[in-house]
Amino acid sequence: MPKKKQTAPVNAPTLMEVVQASTNAPQLATDEFKLGDRVFKIIDLDYDSYIRFFAYLRPLINAVASGMAQRQGVSIPSIDLPESSLSATRLIDFCIADLPEMVRLICAQTYPDTTVEEVKGNGKTPFVLAAIVIKQLVRNNVVGQFVSFFGQILPLMKTLGLKMPASE
Repeated sequence: MPKKKQTAPVNAPTLMEVVQASTNAPQLATDEFKLGDRVFKIIDLDYDSYIRFFAYLRPLINAVASGMAQRQGVSIPSIDLPESSLSATRLIDFCIADLPEMVRLICAQTYPDTTVEEVKGNGKTPFVLAAIVIKQLVRNNVVGQFVSFFGQILPLMKTLGLKMPASE
């Protein structure tokens, strides 16, 4: 008689994880970070905050979208998809202008009165703030959703004949 294959046990979510995911209540969230004397929870951003947060990611999104479109040989008429370039200068500009506001949006899910000045003062470095943003990106599965969306839309664009001009 052949032996049964043993499969690795699947870690089912706990009841608390299921409740937190369905309610998105900060009190139930397990992912957190501390800035100053406050503990903030990582939860799904509400729609408006998600859109603002996502808008701050435009330079990164443009670079990724451009790279994916170029690899697929696709262009969109009247929409400029510049060649991907994430330079140190652009990264520093991003940290100065947008990173503290992105973290404020995250903090506001737990404490709506959080200010950008508080975030900058308590965060101390852009690396601390970037780590918080990454936690939120993971929580909202932003990269996975973005890749999935473009994975679905690029074949459609090719079907519609939206291709890169021959001179490029």
